[in-house]
Amino acid sequence: MDLLPGNSAQFSIASSLAPGLQPYGILGFDNATLDFAFNEAQILSPSPSASQIVPELSPLALLASALLPLAGAVVCKRRKA
Repeated sequence: MDLLPGNSAQFSIASSLAPGLQPYGILGFDNATLDFAFNEAQILSPSPSASQIVPELSPLALLASALLPLAGAVVCKRRKA
């Protein structure tokens, strides 16, 4: 949704997660002065508990999981030759 300067809008979300304070940031750009403005605050939003957070895989683990099958294919090819 696009909003013109000086206007506002309202939206809602539905979630099974309990509400909690979450940080957020807004970056704005002023076309007249060509300046950026950054505001940050907290907002009440769905907040996962520690047991619901899924850790992100490290890039090294992702690389290893991608290269392992490739290495296995090379070993199999060498054994057949």
